[in-house]
Amino acid sequence: MQHNIKRRNGARTNTYGAPSRMIGLRLPNDEYIEVEKMAKEQDRSLASFARICLRLGMEQLQKTGEV
Repeated sequence: MQHNIKRRNGARTNTYGAPSRMIGLRLPNDEYIEVEKMAKEQDRSLASFARICLRLGMEQLQKTGEV
C-alpha cells in the first residue's frame, strides 16, 4: 500500500490565490426552502446561490451607506 507523503488540505483558492474561507449560515426552515427553490430554478448549487445573494446584499448595503 502506498501512502501519500504530501498532505493536501483540500481548500480551494480564490481568484487571488488565497485559500477560500467558509462560513456557516443557519436559516429558518421556510427561508431554506425558498433559497433551495430559487437555486434549483437557476440550476445552481446552494453555495453558489448563497454567494450571489451575499454579494448582492453587500453591494446594496455599500450603495445605501449602511456600512
